[in-house]
Amino acid sequence: MNHLNTQPMSVDICLFVGNASEFLVPARSAALVEFPLAVVQSAENIDELLKRDSGLENTLVILDAKEVDAVRRCAEAKDISGLQRWALVVRMDHQPAEALDCVLTEDWTVPILLRSFRSAVLQHKLIRRSQRLEGDLRTLSSRISHDLRTPLGGILSVGEVLSELLTDTHPQDLGLVKPLFSSVNELKSILDRVNLLTRASSNPVVKQWVSMSEIVWSVQQRHERQILAKGAVLTQPDSWPDVFGVYPWLEAIWSNFLTNALQYGRPVPRIILSWVRDGKDFRFSVSDDGDGVPAAKLPGLFQPFHQLYHANARRGLGLSLVQRLVELQGGQCGYNFSTETGAVFFFTLPADEPAPESSSMLDLESSTPAIKP
Repeated sequence: MNHLNTQPMSVDICLFVGNASEFLVPARSAALVEFPLAVVQSAENIDELLKRDSGLENTLVILDAKEVDAVRRCAEAKDISGLQRWALVVRMDHQPAEALDCVLTEDWTVPILLRSFRSAVLQHKLIRRSQRLEGDLRTLSSRISHDLRTPLGGILSVGEVLSELLTDTHPQDLGLVKPLFSSVNELKSILDRVNLLTRASSNPVVKQWVSMSEIVWSVQQRHERQILAKGAVLTQPDSWPDVFGVYPWLEAIWSNFLTNALQYGRPVPRIILSWVRDGKDFRFSVSDDGDGVPAAKLPGLFQPFHQLYHANARRGLGLSLVQRLVELQGGQCGYNFSTETGAVFFFTLPADEPAPESSSMLDLESSTPAIKP
């Protein structure tokens, strides 16, 4: 149960802006019933309201508005912490076309106001909590991308110096330095994934039309060394659709799926990249000829990232990251296995956006010699 729903709604101040008796009488009656301990204050106009002390977050503003601009100014007001300043209930003669929640004059009655007051205060608490969490994510992302990488660079530099010294004096001990380099690389990989997720969650990116052909080609180029080392054979369609999504997020999704196929396929893996139009969605998939995911690991395979703090959660971040990035673009991801297709990881994206004009597809076959059509 949501903790906010188990606590009574309360405010410290009920602040009325407006003098009309038909506005004040029912509003004061409802406030007295709902918040009997609140301090009642008033303001002559919006300018006076905005000049008041913003130290208290538990303030309900009850506004009699004539203009949409006044409502917007109140709704966008911030306190000293940069969070939404107060809960707001507005009376207007008509519902504005903008996304502003108002109570119409004809509905300005005590029963309706009681519900409106509770809803406004609860919404205010939820918005402030969301704004704090988004700020925390942005801070975490910034610290990860800068502050944590600096000491890692220092560790890597020391490791390189030690490696050179051991090469000249004790070459038989060079193996002692290898775990240092592998640990730094692993930490960098984890930082990259967490940084990508925190940025995606705290700073939503506007989707745009992108070439899936270009994305798949880019990912294959990035993994070309591993593809060649494994002798992997990749099969893919002659063309890919354009999609409405976020380019770097789609790159990360394909990269995770391709890495899994290279790592868990057979010694010389045969990997199939494919897509189909399934109703209102595009379905993209990566299949390999490996033995698939063990049955014991199937539960929670795509465990949501926000649940990875549990003690029994999976250690890997890859599939949880994939799930979150796909969801942020309006799709879903999953896994299935059969003796014919092997292990198949897939994700979907909405395909019902207005069709773009036209886009050029890259010639992957001529650009990537390790890829066989």
